Amino acid sequence: MGVEKTLKKYSWILPLIQKADRATRAVIMKNFRQKKTNFYPEGEFNADVENLINCMLCPNMCR
Repeated sequence: MGVEKTLKKYSWILPLIQKADRATRAVIMKNFRQKKTNFYPEGEFNADVENLINCMLCPNMCR
């Protein structure tokens, strides 16, 4: 995704970030820059694929 598309996609959050205090802004921007490295959880996780599919198809939106 190009820079222009990324900025357009997240333009709604810019006013919220600007109103936040400096420490919160620093955390948000750090995590946004490192989203590719922080996306996956650490450790071993075993997931039941059948349950995941059923959860995705559920209309309750509890996820």
